[in-house]
Amino acid sequence: MANRNSPFGLQPLRQVNGAAPTTERFPLRQAIQSTKYDQAIYKGSFVLWANTGWVKYCAVTNPATVVGIAAESYLGSAVSTQTDIAVWEASKHIFTIQASNLTAGSTTSINDVRLKNCSVEGPTLGNTTNGYSKMQASVTAATSADRVLTILGSTDEIGESTTGQYMKLEVRINSGRGYEEAVQSP
Repeated sequence: MANRNSPFGLQPLRQVNGAAPTTERFPLRQAIQSTKYDQAIYKGSFVLWANTGWVKYCAVTNPATVVGIAAESYLGSAVSTQTDIAVWEASKHIFTIQASNLTAGSTTSINDVRLKNCSVEGPTLGNTTNGYSKMQASVTAATSADRVLTILGSTDEIGESTTGQYMKLEVRINSGRGYEEAVQSP
């Protein structure tokens, strides 16, 4: 059966220690300053800790700057009253993400990419209707050590294949910093 093309960014599967996923509340710019943060943050998107004391959207040019994954969406508005956002800390969780660029009918399986590093596609894109990120894992580039994700395996979803196009991967964020580390070292 073909896998569905339904990107959702990164979503937590569990904590590294096997416990259920947890979130922490992180401040947005308007909690610290009078200026509103106007960049959209979609659920499942990377966020980083700004050296001014708040989290913001992260395009992932440096995996070490990732502090977590947005656990809710913030559509970025000059009139928003939202002052914080729920975040799954990167260093504490294992995530799932859809693979993007395998061709239909591909025989690439999880065994071909397991424990390899990969980058992401579409980190800035999101669905304004449901608030989810459209970010996907780029598995054809699953080689370089400086990539943001390490592929651990695939998720076993009912009706989904663990080979080929749009397979769902189990991943860990490389060098993701937790809150404590982020606030101590800018």
